[in-house]
Amino acid sequence: MDTFNALARIKTDLTTTNAGNTLLRGTRIVIPQCLQRQVINLAHERHQGIIKTKKLLREKVWFPDIDKLVGECIANCIPCQASTQIKMCEPLLMTNLPEGPWQNISVDFCGQLPFW
Repeated sequence: MDTFNALARIKTDLTTTNAGNTLLRGTRIVIPQCLQRQVINLAHERHQGIIKTKKLLREKVWFPDIDKLVGECIANCIPCQASTQIKMCEPLLMTNLPEGPWQNISVDFCGQLPFW
């Protein structure tokens, strides 16, 4: 998203500090594009996960596409990838062939199928 367009949409929410050198959206600091990844990395220093990182950032700062950028940064975080457990699917189990008809009945569950 273009930063200028994002700021134009929220221009009524924007103010500056008394010194005039800090842009605020409400009580949150508006972070320039060149510092956004650095701010995300600082908020994610303790590797607390995506939800806590977003919560911390939303309390203190604002910038366009904050959720998308936080998701990208955390998805590329090597320590988080190394410590995240991979969900292993249970292997399919083969059943023995029944000795006769109606000896064994199985059902496959699936969600709603599209209409053709």
